[in-house]
Amino acid sequence: MVQKKANSTKTPAKKPVSRLKTGRGGLVAEGAVWHDFKVAVLVVSVAFNLFILIGWLILQITRTYDSQVASFLFGQ
Repeated sequence: MVQKKANSTKTPAKKPVSRLKTGRGGLVAEGAVWHDFKVAVLVVSVAFNLFILIGWLILQITRTYDSQVASFLFGQ
C-alpha cells in the first residue's frame, strides 16, 4: 500500500457560517424577529415618555388645565 503524503500547503481556514435560513422570500436572519421586537418596544417606550413629558411641561407652563387634569385623574 502506498501512502499519500500530506499536502504541505495550508488549506484556507473556513469562514464561520452565518445563521441564515432560506425561506420562500429568500434569506432571512434568525435574529430579525427579535431585533424587530426590541425596536418596536423602544419606539413605544419613547412615544409614551414623550407623551408624559409634554403633559408635564403643559402642567408646568400653564395653570389653565390643572383642574381638568385633577378631575380626570382623581374623578369626583
